[in-house]
Amino acid sequence: MPKSFKKTPNKPTGKNTSSSASVWAVISILSFPTVALSLAALGWNSFAAFLLACLATISILIMEAFTRGKVWIFDDKFRHIFDHKDTPFRILIVVGGILLILETILIIETFRNPAFDGVMLNIMANKQCASPTSYVAKIICPHYTASSRAQSQNLNRREFPLKYSLEQAAKTHLLPNAIAGSCAVLPAEWPSYGQEDKSLKFFAYCKQNQAGSCAPGGESVSAVITTELMRNELGYYVPVTWQEDRQSQAYQNIINNQEAMRLMDDYLTERCQNLTDVFIKPLGE
Repeated sequence: MPKSFKKTPNKPTGKNTSSSASVWAVISILSFPTVALSLAALGWNSFAAFLLACLATISILIMEAFTRGKVWIFDDKFRHIFDHKDTPFRILIVVGGILLILETILIIETFRNPAFDGVMLNIMANKQCASPTSYVAKIICPHYTASSRAQSQNLNRREFPLKYSLEQAAKTHLLPNAIAGSCAVLPAEWPSYGQEDKSLKFFAYCKQNQAGSCAPGGESVSAVITTELMRNELGYYVPVTWQEDRQSQAYQNIINNQEAMRLMDDYLTERCQNLTDVFIKPLGE
């Protein structure tokens, strides 16, 4: 007689449970750096990115607890790892290696990336402004107040090289023989940043100062300037063409605006006083 075979149901083995625990372990471990780095790349605040990354990891652990009934950390597969006497030492080695890599990247970026200078300057400025005692701190710290910081956000960091280049070019052309003086510029419109060469029209107001004196008023010169700029290897701009206009209606409107001229004059006076406090006064003490 043929033998009858009774099919027995498959018994669950610990292998499937162990594999499931491994999957949850990988997902929960990778979730933190993935979420944190992704949010940072999208421009999120670093502290907010850190908190959301922690929240993502905790959410995954909660999902695992509802799905499997326990968290992979307490699974039998990983118990011998956490119970091992060398586990703390291994964790220290891994953490130390990660910190060494991050410190190396930080040092390289400090010397390589010019945009990283702004981060370092902000850190030093905030530290100095906590207890301002030096001349530099007394000058810099008023610009880090809440109102000044909100106003400074309107000027993009990428606009500084262009603004600085325009001021220096205006000083060279409008005050060629001045020993001491500075210029304020007012572009008609900030150009786009996708092009290396820029065509720009701006108003320049330059004031010559007597050495060691920052009194309001004084000899000044102004013009509406049309120029073609070329970017150099340092990221700043050099004028290729230069045309001054003092006859147009646009120039007359600015010159006749007493409030605008007063603001520019006050701006240059304040800059002169700041430079005097930083470089001149310490030499006399």
